[in-house]
Amino acid sequence: MSETINYGIDLGTTNSAIAIYTDGEVEVFKNPSNLKQSLASVVAYKGDRIIVGDKARELLKRTPNSVFGTFKRKMGTSDKYFLEATDGFISPVELSAIIIKELKNFIHSGDNPDSVVITIPAAFDTMQSNATKKAGYQAGFSEVILLQEPIAASLAFANKSANNLADGKWLVYDFGGGTFDVALTSISDGEMKIIDHEGDNYLGGTDFDRAIIDKYIIPAMNNLGVFNNLEAELKKTSGKYNRLYNKLLYIAEEAKIELSNSDISELEFEVVDDTGNSIDIYLELDKSTFESIIKPDIDRTVLMIKEVMLRNQLTARDLNCVLLIGGTTYIPYVKQILHDELGLTIDSSMDPTTAVVVGAAYFAGTKLKSTQNVKTTTSSDTIKSKLKIRLAYDRVVQTDTTPILCRAEYVEEGYKYRIIRKDGGYDSGLLPLEDKTKNYLSVAAQVYNTYVLTVYNSAGDKLYKETIGITHGKFGIDGQPLPDNICLVVDAVDENTTYLEPIFKKNDILPLKKTITKQISKTIPRNSNDRLIIKVVEGSIDTLPSANKLIGLIEISGSKLERDLIKGSDVELTFEITESRDIRVAAYLSLTDQEFNDTFSPTEHHVSETELLRETKYFKDNLLAKQKDYELDANYEKAEEVKNILFDVINLEEEIGELEHDDISDTKYKIDIRKRKLGAKIHTFYSRSFLTKTIELYYDQKINTTNSLLAAKSTESDSI
Repeated sequence: MSETINYGIDLGTTNSAIAIYTDGEVEVFKNPSNLKQSLASVVAYKGDRIIVGDKARELLKRTPNSVFGTFKRKMGTSDKYFLEATDGFISPVELSAIIIKELKNFIHSGDNPDSVVITIPAAFDTMQSNATKKAGYQAGFSEVILLQEPIAASLAFANKSANNLADGKWLVYDFGGGTFDVALTSISDGEMKIIDHEGDNYLGGTDFDRAIIDKYIIPAMNNLGVFNNLEAELKKTSGKYNRLYNKLLYIAEEAKIELSNSDISELEFEVVDDTGNSIDIYLELDKSTFESIIKPDIDRTVLMIKEVMLRNQLTARDLNCVLLIGGTTYIPYVKQILHDELGLTIDSSMDPTTAVVVGAAYFAGTKLKSTQNVKTTTSSDTIKSKLKIRLAYDRVVQTDTTPILCRAEYVEEGYKYRIIRKDGGYDSGLLPLEDKTKNYLSVAAQVYNTYVLTVYNSAGDKLYKETIGITHGKFGIDGQPLPDNICLVVDAVDENTTYLEPIFKKNDILPLKKTITKQISKTIPRNSNDRLIIKVVEGSIDTLPSANKLIGLIEISGSKLERDLIKGSDVELTFEITESRDIRVAAYLSLTDQEFNDTFSPTEHHVSETELLRETKYFKDNLLAKQKDYELDANYEKAEEVKNILFDVINLEEEIGELEHDDISDTKYKIDIRKRKLGAKIHTFYSRSFLTKTIELYYDQKINTTNSLLAAKSTESDSI
């Protein structure tokens, strides 16, 4: 059994794929039913049957309400889909697990892997990431490692045999069916890393499909028939034309694909309007109209690229290229805008639909299974021994020698080890085995190197044998960057306010660990109902704490305390976050000598129209009050700034009011993101950042200390 994971899955919004890393090379498995290297991420229910892939997608034309696609967009949410076949509901996690199970059937070797690397958008938050892991576990894997899609694409690009990459930087432009990411990647001294990224989890090719419906098909339908509130009746679950909407999504997607290679696409369907008239609708969508419809969304991606370049002080001349990944980049207009707006060299050498899964497999080939970190002898040609071995080495290298570290337990006198490269190009000879042993292996260039480590006892009997694989000339990755800030919510009782203290910052490299000490802000008597609450959120540092997403909290009530917890006493907080985004928080109370801990793995974020309205009204009321204060102080410039944000808040409030409670789109999640961004803008009028306050406090204390020293010196002079 392999020590490394080796299997990678690209769980995409519109298409998914699976690949394996073997002996330095990657194989993308083919769908046995049609020999494609991908699977349509669509699930259909037909009677007692579950149909997955292209055949399920085709059923959108006939039984659209029994077919489910683009559910990746709702990973990490509480939304569920109504299932007519069972008169029940199914979640995005369950649908994703069905896709993963189907991908496992692509494995022609008959292998049944227990560990896998699954890719996610770089901008996926903690809940979306955890939901993806949950889908992997439901599909039968016992270990799921997450990898950000731009990193996977960069690995595929850097390890492509035709590429000979020198030091430099490039952008990964990953425009998929449901999400968008742009990542700044660099190679320096043979090491590849992701420097920065921006992304939108609700921007992808499926938005082009919906835009075709909203901006082209719906206006045409209103001109050809009589419809009352057509858009709402299409998009809500209980809507009169909801079944038609799912069919229109299929028609719009087909038109989008066709317009990548032709000038006109024909759209045909039938509908009965509100007067009972049956209408045969025939439309011709031309390329220029299609491009005008999708341009605003492409422009949003350009703005994100500019933001990354500005933040890192880069111009087009500083970048080797922009690497195009994701099915949406097949659209020629996308390449045209990127070239015209940014002047970047476009690289479309990678297959947009398989680049991510290839990179996932490369990454999987470097990741040890968690159960394989410590090995005992099990080979039939070795004798029984208590000896345990742990090896540490790079599985992908650029140099002609590489270190290998061996930690051994239960080593007895006379134990020796030997490492031989299978091609005969390296032999360490017999060396004494110690608790800690370090050696340097000679690596053959541009091939997969196989070594055998053997341990012998003093009589020359084999005690332990292990195969080691190292690929030369390929790139690994220097960790995954954290996509957003992880913050602690701190109550400043004396100031009667709450602020955010950053624990881990965006682009910090995972895994991470940090310990801080805080003081208890109020006395909590033993056996009381008072509570110490440790709350961890994800999002912007400079914003209202309530505008960020809650990851988890630890509540310590007086009933759990062994003695009174006194105000001002210390609580030591330790935060850990794994590469796959599991967050563990431990709180140690020094006064009571007690420790409380929890691992936060939330998988659902609930967004309700009522809560959105309440929060937006809160924003509006506070802005109106702030505008009045500025006007009373004759600070008309600030009052105008508030007025502009107030305009955006009122528009958002109107959009929320128009939402239907059973709307099937992800509009409310897009609104929630806009609300959070407005919260960050509003925050600037009410509070300064924790860092600013800390700096101000430092200078205040410095001035006070200086004045005290001067006063003391003056007193001393007077006494002399």
